[in-house]
Amino acid sequence: MEDALKDPLARDILIHLRAARSDYVKSLARNLGVPGERVQDKLDCLLEQGLVEKVPSGILKRKHARLKRKLATHQHHTYYTLSRRGDLLLRREG
Repeated sequence: MEDALKDPLARDILIHLRAARSDYVKSLARNLGVPGERVQDKLDCLLEQGLVEKVPSGILKRKHARLKRKLATHQHHTYYTLSRRGDLLLRREG
């Protein structure tokens, strides 16, 4: 699990998700300046490790995704959020 923080892309994804609360692959790729395929592959690894979770589909409220401009919007992508385990890992590492 600590290996995730040694990988710069994984660390950047986790830090971004902590700040944004939730985001989708294309937006993450744009914000981090990395190709979407690499972001998706890394998210799959982080998902397997239990450091991120998929957000259930439906209506996404701005309080759950800080980068959203509207108060509520339909999800058109698969959103990811930091899991409790991922949050604790970031807190422990500072």
